[in-house]
Amino acid sequence: MKIATIQVQNFKAFYSKDGYGYEYIFDFLGEDGRAKNILIYGENGSGKSSLYWVLHHVLTLSHENILQKYKNVFAKKDEQPMKIEMTFDNHQKFIYNENIGIDIDNNLKEEFQRLTKIKTFLTYESIFLINELFTKKTSIERFIHILKILYGESLGEKIDRYNSLRKKFKQELQKKLCDFKELFKSFDEEHYIQNFWDNVLDDYEDIPKWDKEENKPLTPFYETIYYIPDSLLSELNNIQSKLEILQNEFVLQSNELDTFLNTIDDIKEVFEEKSESYYHRLMEEEKIFVTDFEPIETIEQIETINSYFQDIFEIVDKYQTAQNLSKEINDDLNRKVEIQIHFINELLEKYFKSNIKIDFHPVDYLQFNINNLDKFEPLRYKMSIADEDLPHRYTKFLNEAKISSINLAFYIAIIKTYAELRELKLLILDDLLISLDMSNRDIVLEILRDYFSNFQIIFLTHDKAFFEIAKQKFNYMQKNTWKYFEMYVDRDCDNNIEIPYIKEYGEKYTYIDRAKEHFNDKDYPACANYLRKEVERQFDIFLDIDKLDEKIKLAKLKENEHIIFDIQKDLKKLLKVLQQFRHCEKIPTNIQAQKCKEFSEQVIKTISSLHNYIEEKMHFEEFEDVKLILKSILHPQSHDDYFKPLYKRELEKSIEIIEEFKKILLNHKKQL
Repeated sequence: MKIATIQVQNFKAFYSKDGYGYEYIFDFLGEDGRAKNILIYGENGSGKSSLYWVLHHVLTLSHENILQKYKNVFAKKDEQPMKIEMTFDNHQKFIYNENIGIDIDNNLKEEFQRLTKIKTFLTYESIFLINELFTKKTSIERFIHILKILYGESLGEKIDRYNSLRKKFKQELQKKLCDFKELFKSFDEEHYIQNFWDNVLDDYEDIPKWDKEENKPLTPFYETIYYIPDSLLSELNNIQSKLEILQNEFVLQSNELDTFLNTIDDIKEVFEEKSESYYHRLMEEEKIFVTDFEPIETIEQIETINSYFQDIFEIVDKYQTAQNLSKEINDDLNRKVEIQIHFINELLEKYFKSNIKIDFHPVDYLQFNINNLDKFEPLRYKMSIADEDLPHRYTKFLNEAKISSINLAFYIAIIKTYAELRELKLLILDDLLISLDMSNRDIVLEILRDYFSNFQIIFLTHDKAFFEIAKQKFNYMQKNTWKYFEMYVDRDCDNNIEIPYIKEYGEKYTYIDRAKEHFNDKDYPACANYLRKEVERQFDIFLDIDKLDEKIKLAKLKENEHIIFDIQKDLKKLLKVLQQFRHCEKIPTNIQAQKCKEFSEQVIKTISSLHNYIEEKMHFEEFEDVKLILKSILHPQSHDDYFKPLYKRELEKSIEIIEEFKKILLNHKKQL
């Protein structure tokens, strides 16, 4: 399930004076009818961020009241309504019209709700959110907020419940605890504690007990015996437990409370000797007979206590619930992080070629401590470089690129863990790689290719150089799976308002399409210019030796020419052997086995040589590497352009590639 089209008007930058149709359409479908991954370049002010917020508010099911806040300031209230329509490749739709409201298919709504629980949107700023999980300088509110962003898929509901309890507890605790001592004193005055419990003892001392010393038998027959059910005993245990929490964990000390708790122990002994199980055991052992057993429905003293201390007991209930929730969250989180750390180490070693290794240490992250309700423990892991441990505050030791790579690996591990459960597998990246040099950006593109091939990726960037390099890589490595858009600032001349101008690249939008558009707009010089570009493009497709790319293609053919001739020779030999089997029934029986052996050996030899040529000797990838560094690194540095940054690692990589390329060409000359 993927996004097929987005249509929008009068949302943020997308001003449209037409109140009916859609002026801005992003068509994500290729010519084959399949939804593609999307790479979008947008200059500042072009509406790139507005598109990001369209995606964000639609996919997170923002309320209509929130959407209305993003209406273009120049659009008239009734005549120019804000409208958004998002269509998916299974024909389900989300439609929002300011004058009508939201219309969404139920199945799609459920999928959006699942989507909101996982970090689908990644920005440059969000990469560094993870750093805040590793320091105590972060507030508890911020820590919980980030946990929910990262682990909302499985822990979001529990985290929300925990945080709600924590806040309510914090608001209510101080006042009610201050009242408790006075409340208990007044209870003692109203119901003198000893007398209060003595009544319970008096009421239920109604059955004689066996006196073993005098060997005095019990009365053998009873009409009715009233027993104390387990529910009442459990209630008494619950009261005792709550009072002990108040005494020990809330550190509430009073003589009255001590006396009260001691007396409860005495009463529990009496209750246990009046329980149903006790009487049944007595009947069996002592052979007494009872006509009827009746449970005691209520005990007045227990009802009085629960009523009198209702407010303070509610506080204790919240405390216990929050503690249990925090334990569940901590246990779940430790299990998840441990699994993800293994994946992070794999990414760092395999892709980033990093000698950084991370070891995980379980932690009680959320600690519901009565004396400090804002207490928490940050995530802890031990990090080492080349087996040398780094200080705990590794962010002070590593550069921004390394920190970014670690954080990216962390995010990717989390997303990959949960996103597989969704039908709508979507990843939206907004200027994600700003802090990385080009070599590390390449690594991220490789990871996306290898681990997210079944996702729809929407990549937005304001970096034109990165856009061009990524486009070239995608065209080479993932042909026909990407579409490209460029966004620029245009102007509505009638109203003198800046509006987005969208250029679509791909199978369905060529120079001749643009020529036709300018022809219809009566802009004949522009039409002629694009027609000339189309003619050049057609000739370039066939053969254009003046262009570097075409020279590289010709060089590829020339460098691999001898391989083609060798393959041709091998194929001729194979063909000759195959021709002998055209009339295999005429081969004498005594040499059929020998001929079959010769045939199989020649087939194996030819196929093996073909495999060897393709895998070992053909150098198409090396030519692409040279083409890439010429375009992205070397050419920009040959011009007076201060806006093309150059990184040491990129030059090192360029030197390695060119030296390897030089060896290939020298070997080719020697063979000639």
